Amino acid sequence: MNKRNTIIMIVLFFIGLLTLFYPTLSNYYNEKMGSKTIYNYENILNSYDIGKFKQIKNNERALKYKRHEYPMICCHMLTEFLVD
Repeated sequence: MNKRNTIIMIVLFFIGLLTLFYPTLSNYYNEKMGSKTIYNYENILNSYDIGKFKQIKNNERALKYKRHEYPMICCHMLTEFLVD
């Protein structure tokens, strides 16, 4: 019985230590993963071609204008239908 209590106390002690040091350990892990992610992102940006970025930007801009024109066309059609 005494040996069982000792094992339970040791397990509870380690659970307490892990709870105490969790913020420090998680912060360390997040900093390492964050810097790794930023490094990978910068490498991806450096490997991309500027012309490709401009092409993607222009395509998105054209889609944005199409999305904004479509509701206006629908509104004009609806108002013409209601007026007639």
